[in-house]
Amino acid sequence: MMQTMFRTAALAAWFFCGATTAQTPAGPCPPQLQPPTQAQVQAAARAARDRGALWRITRDGSTSYLFGTVHVGKLEWTLPGPRLRSALAATDTIALEIDPTDPQMASRMAGTRGKAPPPSIPEALAERDTNFKNRMTPKITNDPTRFDSGDPELQCFRPGVPRANYMAYPFQIVQGTDSILMTYEFADAVRTVYLKDPGPAPANSWMGWNVGRWDGNTLVVDTINITPDSWWLDNLAHPKSDALHIVERFQRPNRDTLQIDFTFDDPKTYTRTWTGKKVFQLAPPGYEVLEDVVCEDLLDLDKKGRY
Repeated sequence: MMQTMFRTAALAAWFFCGATTAQTPAGPCPPQLQPPTQAQVQAAARAARDRGALWRITRDGSTSYLFGTVHVGKLEWTLPGPRLRSALAATDTIALEIDPTDPQMASRMAGTRGKAPPPSIPEALAERDTNFKNRMTPKITNDPTRFDSGDPELQCFRPGVPRANYMAYPFQIVQGTDSILMTYEFADAVRTVYLKDPGPAPANSWMGWNVGRWDGNTLVVDTINITPDSWWLDNLAHPKSDALHIVERFQRPNRDTLQIDFTFDDPKTYTRTWTGKKVFQLAPPGYEVLEDVVCEDLLDLDKKGRY
């Protein structure tokens, strides 16, 4: 049976607000858009015609569509024309390109899933907003040859827990008798889970102090002693404190699936505990976690090769 996937793609465009003339009063830039009425939407839908570019790709019995358009806020460009409607009707899977790091988009996505954002105290919300606002703002450290940004990921720091599992990089789990080793492709991060009580943590660390135990076929991992100001909980810049305690439950519903259920407790930053879930698929045979060299492109090296 032919399986069809439809994917939308946004085409980049740049628009500049120029100087206004004496006959044209100055307005906001970019202009503020007003939501259309239901009657306007219905009228635009009846008159909708094909705009933008629609590609069709067929291979191995499957057909995919790629659609791109720049609608510039014009209502008549946002509604599908006849060819696009036909492609949608023949589609059983739709992939949308969105920005999950946008707080408004993340909030809407959370609402769609029926889950509220982390219950932050006011100070934590303010810190999150500041972090996110400055995530791409370059700064210079004490070393004048190195330029960082606000996001710890772009500073090439260890991602920490649980963000290491949220990133679009693979990781590997190696099970031993007394410990379990988790290696992450990003920043070559390594996490050791002790299966026997190792005693108190000697110090805070990037990936925390991880102690695991088996509950039937479920691996339960308690993580504490994470470096307080080293990283964010996620890509949305949610902060944490030195009181953060994470409990993870690793399960394999089937051979090729790994599910991690998280429970977060950080009384200094959040008003109550909350939970999350992440599902992973096993990589194909022969796949290896590679050495991460992306930071060589992100960091400014001096002539001597030092950071």
